[in-house]
Amino acid sequence: MLSVEIPEILTTLSLSPTTYRFSDPTAPELTVTATSDSDRPFTVFCYGTVLDPAYGLQRHRFTITDITAGIDLPQVLISHHRVRPFDRIRGTASEWYLLTIEPGTPVILSTSFGPGDIPGGIQKPQSKATINSTYPDDMNENGIVVVHGVHGLEPGHRYRLSISMEDIRKRVWWWRWGTKDDFLVDHEHPDPWFNDKLFQPARIKFKEIQGIEFNVRIAMIWAVETLSKGVKDSGSENTL
Repeated sequence: MLSVEIPEILTTLSLSPTTYRFSDPTAPELTVTATSDSDRPFTVFCYGTVLDPAYGLQRHRFTITDITAGIDLPQVLISHHRVRPFDRIRGTASEWYLLTIEPGTPVILSTSFGPGDIPGGIQKPQSKATINSTYPDDMNENGIVVVHGVHGLEPGHRYRLSISMEDIRKRVWWWRWGTKDDFLVDHEHPDPWFNDKLFQPARIKFKEIQGIEFNVRIAMIWAVETLSKGVKDSGSENTL
């Protein structure tokens, strides 16, 4: 295999378990899988991107489209989130956001497709109607429900979860050849901070990412099998 000068990442989305009801205690799980056909490992800085799906859901890195109504839904947004400068010291929080992709080895990143963990436990996803009547904090300043995964969706509608290619290509910019262990340093290192000289100047490539379509029923969410030529409702054998 010839060496690839700029690696290309193939990213896929999936949701599980296959059945979800608003009466269930937790939301479905969103999984982002990243692979590459490069012949050598490389490392990307994934903070605040779709390769950091838990935070990406809170920063509009995903798009949830109400196909039935023909609109993109307003989503939860953390607008005030102060972050200390990132270092490359082993064992610090920054290490979490350095993602190494090995040749031919999928990297699987999963998170709750819903509010997830909050102080005091797990927030149970609610329907749009329930939020309208009892959860005013889940609305924006115009009284519109802001969704967080399945939290705030409306029964009887079909939805699409997707990723903006323009956004992902713009936000994943720090990368370098090698594993993160090649990049990390000890506390005593004289220059432990991130800087542009440590990364490749060319932006990494991403192959087109196919979205997921699903229907919301009164009692459950049904997955839709997305085919290369249209969409086929997979029925009770593949419910979400």
